Amino acid sequence: MPEPFRPTDIKAMIFDVGGVLAIDAPRYFLSELSVKEGVEIEELVRIWKKHFPRLVRGQMTENEFWLAFIKDLNLEIPEEEQLSRFKSMIRLFILLDKEFLSYLRELKSEIAKERPKEPVKFAILSNNVKEWSAELEEQGDLQSVFDVIMYSCEEKIVKPDPELYSRLLKRLGAAPDEVIFIDNKAKNVQGAKATGMYGLVFTTPDEFKAQMADLKMVRGK
Repeated sequence: MPEPFRPTDIKAMIFDVGGVLAIDAPRYFLSELSVKEGVEIEELVRIWKKHFPRLVRGQMTENEFWLAFIKDLNLEIPEEEQLSRFKSMIRLFILLDKEFLSYLRELKSEIAKERPKEPVKFAILSNNVKEWSAELEEQGDLQSVFDVIMYSCEEKIVKPDPELYSRLLKRLGAAPDEVIFIDNKAKNVQGAKATGMYGLVFTTPDEFKAQMADLKMVRGK
């Protein structure tokens, strides 16, 4: 992190979704599919990466993505059966970490109590899919914790494109050095740092709590 870091300068914290606020659904879906269909994980990842960029940019619907994925997968199973099964299967892994969300709600509240005149905004910036983000919204009241929620499928660009970071900073009304960016992917964190933000690579909720204590975001933590 750039020095010096002063927690009182922070006006916003930005969080990723998959791998931070929720399970990394594609990772677990592909692992499960590899086992069930006997297809090498490397091949599944290759096909996924071929089509997923268009989906996460909002350039195709979820159904269109699955049909393209199924065509390249070339299993001897009816297309409609695969479509229904894959859509249901991935939803088993679209799971919000409600315990971590509760912690963030408490963290935000504690910061607000200590800094009533300068509360810290919480935001979401995620390379996410329209239909999957809706699933997460149904699982938890994200609006009660996050002041701004931005998804790549709506913006038509993905992290680590600096334009996406810039758009969110404008909505937050914060300068880069007034923001902490949290993501489980190092390349996205590096992209945020390149704009001037502070960046943390997320590993586990417990590690994040330790990082908050080290940074003294809340007195006594």
